[in-house]
Parts: sequence; C-alpha cells; structure tokens
Amino acid sequence: ADEIPFFTLDDATVLAAANNDPVGFLRGLDRAVIDEIQRAPDLLLAIKNEVDRDKTAGRFLLTGSANLMTLPKVADSLAGRMEVVKLLPLSQAEIVGARSKLLNNAFKGLQPTVESVVLGNDLIEMVLAGGYPEAISREKWGRKQDWYHGYVDAIVQRDVRDVAQIEQLAITPKLLGALAEQSGQLVNYSSTGAAVGLNHVTTQKYLGIFESLFIVHTLQPWFTNKLKRLS
Repeated sequence: ADEIPFFTLDDATVLAAANNDPVGFLRGLDRAVIDEIQRAPDLLLAIKNEVDRDKTAGRFLLTGSANLMTLPKVADSLAGRMEVVKLLPLSQAEIVGARSKLLNNAFKGLQPTVESVVLGNDLIEMVLAGGYPEAISREKWGRKQDWYHGYVDAIVQRDVRDVAQIEQLAITPKLLGALAEQSGQLVNYSSTGAAVGLNHVTTQKYLGIFESLFIVHTLQPWFTNKLKRLS
C-alpha cells in the first residue's frame, strides 16, 4: 500500500502552513494523517469541504491530545462527517502482553481470576507508572516521573491555550495538584477551588477544560432513575 502522508502541527512550519493557507495545505492530498489537529481549527473547514467533495471513507485520520468535539469549530465543521475513537492509555494486560478475561468472565458470571499477584511496593509502582507508552518504556522510576512532569507542563503551557481562553493560566498546575489529592473521592468544587484561590464556578470551568484534554475524568454517580443520571 502507498505510504500515507503524516503531518504534525507540533511542527511550527507545518502549523504556519495549515493556518495561513488551509485550502492550499490540503491541495493534492488524497489521504493524510494530521496530528494535534486542535492547534489549527481553521483547517477543519477546509477538511469539511474536501470530505463533502469526495466522500470516500477514511481519507483523513485526525489525532490530537484534546477532545475534538468539545471545540466549537470542530463540532460545527465535522459533525456527522467524522467518527470519534477515544484511545486510552495501555491497560495492564496490554503492558504485559496478555489478553484480559475480566469482562468475559463477568458476563459469564464467573469469578475474576488473577494469574500473577502484585502487592506492596510493586503494586504502588505499577499504578503510579500509568499506561502511557513513553513513560512505561523508561526503566528508571525517576525518568518516568520526569516524563509525566514534562507532559503536564506541556499540557498547561500549550494545549490549554489551544482549547480555551482562561484568565489564570499560571494557577492550573496547582489546581491539577489539588484535584489529584481528591482522586477517587466525591467532587467538591468549592473546597477544591478554595485550596488554590478559585470559586466553585471557575473551578468547575477549569475542570471541564482538563476533561477535554483527557487528564481528568469525572465518573458520574449511578442512579436507578435515568433522568437523574443524565442531569
């Protein structure tokens, strides 16, 4: 098969070309992979026109570190014209090269089985190592931490600006820290925001931005009443 052109909008030259002449950027491209598409929202209108002109499926693979459907220009331009696939970090089964049987056993009414038990410090290190390939490929624990610190810095300094206009950018790392301390607990916007000097409204707004960047996930409570679950 022919090699599909790959473009990353992390490259300043490519980003400038996409922003300055979106139509010209796509001219002559039958298929393409475009990474960090959220950095050039004006390119999406040109992609929409291309897709409308030639409706062949799979022409453009758009990837990014933000939820594209939370960006107004994306939702307006490509609604009904794109399929969204959320790619989660690697699971523990994927990391060790095994096939998970948890869901299959659950649907069969079987008890969960564990082939190898991990406890104590090994379990803590496994959990903290996470599932990002770049981090887990580093052997030393300190280098794993360095990658995560750099990733968070990049998210705060670059990606937050791409998806939203916020007034207090410098406070976002502190808010992330406050949220991390409450991981797995009930969300209290007032107390979380108070720790970094934000009111509950601003805290909720910033949390929504973090969710759109896939660094925070809010698990909604379960209600037997479907209307309550949707509220």
